[in-house]
Amino acid sequence: MMKEKLEQEISSMQRTFPQFELKMSAPQIRWIGAIHTVRNNFYATKILYPEDYPNNCPEVRCIGAEILGEVYRTLPWFSRRPMLIENETTLSVIGNYELSCWNPSSSTAADVLTLATKWYTAYEVYVFDGDLSFV
Repeated sequence: MMKEKLEQEISSMQRTFPQFELKMSAPQIRWIGAIHTVRNNFYATKILYPEDYPNNCPEVRCIGAEILGEVYRTLPWFSRRPMLIENETTLSVIGNYELSCWNPSSSTAADVLTLATKWYTAYEVYVFDGDLSFV
């Protein structure tokens, strides 16, 4: 990853998601942290940069959750099997983001993580309220 782009990533993530920590171990660069939702649930989240970053957007994975006081290694009630990879749930909505909104020169992991927080909210609406109107 280019030094300028990495500096942009760090600045954006520290400003938007200060609870996330940058982990750098060659060749992998990733952010790890938790998203806290308005329903008082927590989602442990990992952002992985692809080898050809910034040409492709980072991948967001839910690596665990605390929902209604219960701890889960993967998202419960989540039945879309193609999205389950190595016991981690990959947020498919990020693939749509990659195709339609990703701009290699200006987009950052914070942009992708913002979309993931919306995905977690939609997941909770679906699971707890049975509401699919957001789809």
